[in-house]
Amino acid sequence: MKLSMHLVSPILICFMLLVATEMGHMPVEANTCKALSQRFKGLSMRLVSTVLMISFMLLVTTEISLVEARLCMTPSKDFRNYCLSSNNCAIICRHERAEFKGGECSGWIRRRCLCTLECPKKKAN
Repeated sequence: MKLSMHLVSPILICFMLLVATEMGHMPVEANTCKALSQRFKGLSMRLVSTVLMISFMLLVTTEISLVEARLCMTPSKDFRNYCLSSNNCAIICRHERAEFKGGECSGWIRRRCLCTLECPKKKAN
């Protein structure tokens, strides 16, 4: 997964150079992308910019998700009332167990306090 993400960036840069060369003269030559330029010559700029934007959004969200730790949620055993304040829920959760990072009220009709903690890492086989 990491290797494929490292390959996406150069391909994305090459694609951006391709779009820029189709728009007109640039001070930087894009000779390395000439084969791609011929392939995408008939596409409209709107389609190309849409594909570019979607690719960029996917790249950014994937990079963020790789850094972010997954959070697991478990119901609080100490919080007894109807949960109205996520701040109170977080305080109760942190006092309940040391590994709880916080808590939040969840549910629409039956609001309850759910404590958050880092999910256990999967063991490699």
